[in-house]
Amino acid sequence: KRFVNFMNNPDERNAVEQFGKGDKYFGICTMMSTLPGLPMFGHGQMEGFSEKYGMEYKRAYWDENEDENLIARHRHQISPLLHRRWIFSEVDNFLLYDFHTSDQTINEDVYVYSNYHQGHASLVIYNNKFSNSQGWINYSATKIKFEENRQTSFKTVQLAQGLQINKNFDFVIFKDVATNLEYIHSIQDFYNHGLFFDLHAYQTHVFLDFRHVKEDEWQSYRRLCDYLNGNGVPNIENAMKELLLQPIQIPLKEIINRGYFDYLLSQKRLYTRDLIKNHVLVEAQQKVDNLLQGIFKMTGFDHNRELVNLQTLKNLEFVLSIPVFDQKFVSLKNKDLKSLISEFQEKFSENDEMWLIAFTYLFISSMGEMSDTTDPQFQAQSWFNEWQFSKLIRELGTSYQYSEAQKHTLSQTIYTLVGLSGWYKKFEIIDFEKWLKTLLGRQDIQQFLN
Repeated sequence: KRFVNFMNNPDERNAVEQFGKGDKYFGICTMMSTLPGLPMFGHGQMEGFSEKYGMEYKRAYWDENEDENLIARHRHQISPLLHRRWIFSEVDNFLLYDFHTSDQTINEDVYVYSNYHQGHASLVIYNNKFSNSQGWINYSATKIKFEENRQTSFKTVQLAQGLQINKNFDFVIFKDVATNLEYIHSIQDFYNHGLFFDLHAYQTHVFLDFRHVKEDEWQSYRRLCDYLNGNGVPNIENAMKELLLQPIQIPLKEIINRGYFDYLLSQKRLYTRDLIKNHVLVEAQQKVDNLLQGIFKMTGFDHNRELVNLQTLKNLEFVLSIPVFDQKFVSLKNKDLKSLISEFQEKFSENDEMWLIAFTYLFISSMGEMSDTTDPQFQAQSWFNEWQFSKLIRELGTSYQYSEAQKHTLSQTIYTLVGLSGWYKKFEIIDFEKWLKTLLGRQDIQQFLN
């Protein structure tokens, strides 16, 4: 604890010359920042300066520019560690570990150590070589401890013990602050086998924020642990939700994606003599069947399935016929109605986004009918939020290179339209004012109108 750790001093070549500015530098800088003792940054180290400063220097002699990228990476990767130095700085629970490869040798190029202080565990791994390395971490190197009577004791502990993983729980979740990814591991496997790592050249991990969880009645954590198979995700809880939502999300992704929507666009009718090809409708029906089956798995609702399927196919036929919509009414006398039809078509001819809205809406607008509720449109909106439809719609917008504002509008528009499904069933011309007041009093409508 009384050591000073440094990469840069006035008597040696500076850090940028010795270690460069890439992963090797940041791996070693991570070790300097997470080992017990005092981390000491040399003058000009973070800025990437090459001038070697002596103790007698009162000013710089070279005219050097700061490396903004290097400074930014320090802020992102090193500063968060320095803000939590108290976790790394003590020596009482500091342990070094061997990195065992598959051929039962120890890779001396991989540095592994853990610490534990005031209920907070840390695990640091760094591969100090320009080559990949695979191996297991389980037992610490021998620790020599000097007792009051001056007798020396030797102690080897398991990684799970060094991190004080609690056996009374089933799984442990922890975060790699170098990548901001979270991981989940079975505590039983942790004790039995330790941790396996596949490290690329100069790769660094700093694991913090260990927390323990018990398994639930649905075996959700086990399923997630098996599904991730040691890989990290931005957020474990969100990944858990996505895993549970797979019966819905997988068939919905088969519908809401650029490849399928571009295909549907190529099938729209351009002339009245054009007919929608049967295989287009058959494929759509299969996708709808899969989605409705997913709803059944999630909710147990199976009402009106044939009706929903039929309505969705009718909606698809209608949307694909929009380019020839006016040709169905060539003998129409009402000028206002003809003008309305013309304007409706123009919206689609001028704006590709209208097609994305129409395709997404037609596939999900009727799904609320599966619940056999008196307000199926509100049930559909509830599922829209609960099952993260907005995330898929935003991904669709990303594939079309939409801006964040466009993606938000796309999702909000579809959500609002879903809530308006079947509006005409409650519309009464004799009490238009009451109907309009009810409509404009709804929160989703007000948000859409800003």
